Amino acid sequence: MPSKACDILAKLVVVFTFVNILTTLATAVIFAENSNPFYIVVAWLIVAVSALTLVWLIIILLFKRKSQADHRLNDPKAHLWTLYVLVPLWLALALIITVQTPPWCTSGHKVYKCLAPIGSTTWSWLITVLLTGSILCLGREPNVGFGLRRTKTTNSDFDNRLVKA
Repeated sequence: MPSKACDILAKLVVVFTFVNILTTLATAVIFAENSNPFYIVVAWLIVAVSALTLVWLIIILLFKRKSQADHRLNDPKAHLWTLYVLVPLWLALALIITVQTPPWCTSGHKVYKCLAPIGSTTWSWLITVLLTGSILCLGREPNVGFGLRRTKTTNSDFDNRLVKA
């Protein structure tokens, strides 16, 4: 059952990332009117990361559908390490755009020009939360263990070592 929940989370991330691309493109157009180039760079950075996240998650989901069970892209640990990279990246982007939106909206711009940055901020936080949920979901699956190596030892393993010594 956790695998189905992980698939649903991944599909939600794909949808939210696509919507985030659209809202961030609108944000980049709105920020282009501002003289501060930092706003534009942040918006295009989020568009680029959104596009890369979208493409990578689609590739992973497509490989999961195929019956190539021995392929590296089907390994849950590979998915987990991908999420370990994506979560801090999305957290940083969400924090950056969260910090930049209030100065933009309070500097005398019209209300409708604040909707796109607020939407982009919201989608970025939702993607961060869903990716974090995916880590928790994948880490609970058997033989994954949050990407850490699990070794199974029994008392007989220790007994055999003692007898050999």
